[in-house]
Amino acid sequence: MCAFGESGLQPPWPVTISSELYRYMDVPSEIDAPPADIDGTDYAPVSAQIIEDVHPLQSGTAFQRATRAFASLKNIAASSGVDWRLYVYDAESPAGYGVPDGSIFVTNALVDRLDDAELTAVLAHLMGHERYQHARAAAWRHNVTTIAALLVGPPIMLYGAVGSAMGGGEDFLKLGAVGFKATVYGASAPFMNYLEILTYKPIEEVEANSEAVLYLAQLGIPPEVLIDGLRHADSHAGTAEIASLRFGEMHRVARSALEFGKALDAGMVRAASR
Repeated sequence: MCAFGESGLQPPWPVTISSELYRYMDVPSEIDAPPADIDGTDYAPVSAQIIEDVHPLQSGTAFQRATRAFASLKNIAASSGVDWRLYVYDAESPAGYGVPDGSIFVTNALVDRLDDAELTAVLAHLMGHERYQHARAAAWRHNVTTIAALLVGPPIMLYGAVGSAMGGGEDFLKLGAVGFKATVYGASAPFMNYLEILTYKPIEEVEANSEAVLYLAQLGIPPEVLIDGLRHADSHAGTAEIASLRFGEMHRVARSALEFGKALDAGMVRAASR
């Protein structure tokens, strides 16, 4: 992979191989742009339910660091149809996810794993998902086609909509464990339902990364910081979290980081190209 931080080079970031190798590396020649017109306001009730469950922090080091990083991205990522808001909450697991209305949720455990540049990069990745409305697409893939169904429907981690799609067995037991933890800690079924549908397709991870690179280029943060941040967010050391709540399980970090690295080398992503 190329050395993204080479002195004197400006975006678009340098690449080391020609576009003729796209097909050989099994990456698309380009990524579709995010939809021009989006409106995530219908998901506001989902954000409200999550806020009620997680009791976001209003102070502390993690809150302050994340707030500063998010502030540097809000204007860069400005888009009609999303109202960017950040919520940091206390949890043992390093989790990060968004809602189509522009609400971004991260745990203090995630914030603590990242340095300031990596934190900015991971937040940009989460914002990239919502700019593409990937959470909405994930809901549709799980046959959740209305907000009402998500908010008042049966807990899918216990009654099989996701378990059936995943083939049951060990995965279904894992989902049952998530439901048990939700009961113990008082999280609502809608909140846990929402977390369980958020498993993104590999191409969605690459799209979120490509959008993040465009944001980060305007802050002078190279793509390698994003890849490092995603990998650090996925570290399992010293935690006893349930697997399905880990950042890496939700975002397919191991695979998407590799694919994004290949895509960068193939010249698929050229920062500040739009």
